[in-house]
Amino acid sequence: QQLSRRIKLVLAKINNYCLGTSSKLNQEKTVMICIGNIPPNLPFKISEAPERYLGLNFTKVGLNSKITSIINSIKDSLNNWKSQATTIRAKMTIVKTYALSRLSYHQYLDSLNESHITELNNIIKWFLFSAIKNTYTEEHKYRTLMTMDRAYGDWKEGGIKMWDLGIRQIAFKVWNMNRLLHIIKIKACNILQEWYMEQISNSKYISIGLREMVDRWKDFRNNFSPQHNKLKSLPDCIKGQNKKPLQLKEIYNMLITHKYKSIRKTDGQKNLISINNINIPSIFQHINHISHQKGRNTLFRFFSRSLPGINYER
Repeated sequence: QQLSRRIKLVLAKINNYCLGTSSKLNQEKTVMICIGNIPPNLPFKISEAPERYLGLNFTKVGLNSKITSIINSIKDSLNNWKSQATTIRAKMTIVKTYALSRLSYHQYLDSLNESHITELNNIIKWFLFSAIKNTYTEEHKYRTLMTMDRAYGDWKEGGIKMWDLGIRQIAFKVWNMNRLLHIIKIKACNILQEWYMEQISNSKYISIGLREMVDRWKDFRNNFSPQHNKLKSLPDCIKGQNKKPLQLKEIYNMLITHKYKSIRKTDGQKNLISINNINIPSIFQHINHISHQKGRNTLFRFFSRSLPGINYER
């Protein structure tokens, strides 16, 4: 009876909303996601498949991950783009803009596991460094023409500004937690965010992923802002030099710089420095300003020691 009264209250609110907005609820298309025991005489059909809400799929047990299907769509997309890009910079732009960007929205709530990251890195290696006519196969482990730690560096330093997907995922969690603290501080939070903070204050985590957000934020605070207030005192968020909450890009750059202190030079680059007295960082800055795409690409590959068919130490 209590449940029946609650359902009637919900229906009354929906009805008031419809009256106030000249809307009408489609009874045939409306479904309910039931959690726990299913009561009788429900007003709508019970959902038997994941339901999409704001681009995410949900079931009675919570978030239904779409990561695997997105990765499959990324493979199809990059397969179509494979023959279109000729320079490594163009390929990297395609990877970020048309492939990995599909994951960004979902990573605010969902997470990549190790197998996802391994598969994505393999797809990216295939797209960036294999021959144009080379078709992607999951069983094959593709190699790069430069080691991954160098690939994560900036173009001006001889890297290709590739995303470290593991670090980027951590950055999402830190940013989410930092943003939550900021919203709480300015008293602009909603009921869900208040519930999150109640869990944090009591150290009893019910929400999926909240505990990891907290742990990642604490690690970030200890590494980059050790003087910051402890979490239990409900501190303000960690801010940048502009006195504003850190942006996702700033958090990622801080984490990536912390992990990879500087770009390691190959033996070939060391020889250019010692024998020919060439300033490698300066070379890449000049290459970065070359307007001719293929010329810039060839010079970049030569000085980064990533030309195909040449057995440089990667």
